[in-house]
Amino acid sequence: MFYPNDKACLVIAVRYSVVTMLITALTASSHQVHASDDVVLDLLKGYEWRLQEDKLQSIGPDAYKSLLNIADDAGQVNFIRARAALALTMFPNDEVWDFYEREITMGQNRIRRRQLVQNFCTSFLQTRPNRVESALMPLLSASDAHLRSNTARCLQKIDSEQARAALESYRRTISEAWELRAAGFDMKEKR
Repeated sequence: MFYPNDKACLVIAVRYSVVTMLITALTASSHQVHASDDVVLDLLKGYEWRLQEDKLQSIGPDAYKSLLNIADDAGQVNFIRARAALALTMFPNDEVWDFYEREITMGQNRIRRRQLVQNFCTSFLQTRPNRVESALMPLLSASDAHLRSNTARCLQKIDSEQARAALESYRRTISEAWELRAAGFDMKEKR
């Protein structure tokens, strides 16, 4: 025979069990993700670091997910995040595209944005030139001259009328010789 309080206790016990199982499952799955992140993180460390493509590929096709986690982790030191972002060039997929595009267009760190333009270009110029062109052209009017010049170097590799027109327009706005050189323009042509 159940008393009203027994039924309430049973409901509470069942809810507690379900919550405990969910927490256990989530904790176990997050440990698996972190373990993978730790393996990838180890490949990003070292004083004389170089991208070890073979070791990164041996982790599996989802290694980019750990790289995205690391590159997005604001608590991680900047040079590790930069290395993770560079390693993402090995995985030119939609998630990596979204990461680069978001960081290039909305990122707050100027140096990071400059580096990511180069990575973005390396990753996607061959497979998605029109989309790269569309994503980067607005950056030719950014306030950061280094970002503009990195963008121009990438756009010069695209053979399209729009890219040529945008580059010519940008070129006319350059007043400093160093920016002209950095953007890859021949200084004699400007004068």
